[in-house]
Amino acid sequence: MTDPRASRVYAPVRCLRFAALGADLAAESVHIGGVIRISAMHAVTRHEPGHVMLHEGNLIPLADYRGPESRQCPMAGAPALIATVYRRKFALVVDRIEGRLDVECAEIAPPADALACRFPYLTGRISRGQADIYLIDVERLLGPTIEKHLLKRR
Repeated sequence: MTDPRASRVYAPVRCLRFAALGADLAAESVHIGGVIRISAMHAVTRHEPGHVMLHEGNLIPLADYRGPESRQCPMAGAPALIATVYRRKFALVVDRIEGRLDVECAEIAPPADALACRFPYLTGRISRGQADIYLIDVERLLGPTIEKHLLKRR
């Protein structure tokens, strides 16, 4: 008897590829509500639990995930992903946006154990050409930021 799951065909996962944290990363597009460039109109300010910015008339938490070299530069002009986690918007400042990426389920490999232990937000790895692209769970990545901002509101 054959395995009934063997004949299933899964659609590719649509991701957004970007550079952040010194790595080539991708997150499922379903978690990303938009991409912006940080400008003066976003009024980025330091708030007690961290940075916040003005987005569509609301203050939203902002997490800086740029690499060490980029963190020495001002945020103005940097790209940011707008993600919704726990029904709340967050901005993730990154180094650069690489574009859309369709990922076939069969090409996803687990990240190395050492990396997965250190970075629990990594969910997989794919190889494209000479590059390894790490798939991330946005909710896990934002975990510490979410906790700081949600606890502050109570």
